[in-house]
Amino acid sequence: MRIGIIHDSLNSTEGGERLCLKMIEALKDSGYEVILGTIESTNWDKVERTTGMTIRPDRELSLLKAKMHVFRIYMRLLATFLALKMRRECDIVVNTHGDILFADSHNLYALSNLRYFEGNSR
Repeated sequence: MRIGIIHDSLNSTEGGERLCLKMIEALKDSGYEVILGTIESTNWDKVERTTGMTIRPDRELSLLKAKMHVFRIYMRLLATFLALKMRRECDIVVNTHGDILFADSHNLYALSNLRYFEGNSR
């Protein structure tokens, strides 16, 4: 089974990014193929150096190859396109960033209030 994880960027390497990495690790350890969807490409050297975590997804799908400083609303709009693309490629799509999507994902983990929501599956 192919599982997609959407997180706008792992490059800030804070709590939400560590949660995303832990989810990638847990899914891969359970035998799933994991595709990470990001807005900007992940700087894996920085992530590994900062977090001490060496786990990587099977594949990363990034919309932008370089870092862009844009308003958060534009990042959310870009994430919507990413979510729609990942819904076609993955059996399940999980959003570990929280409120970034205008498109639905199968599961949503909202970091702001630490509640877990299940979306509509198709």
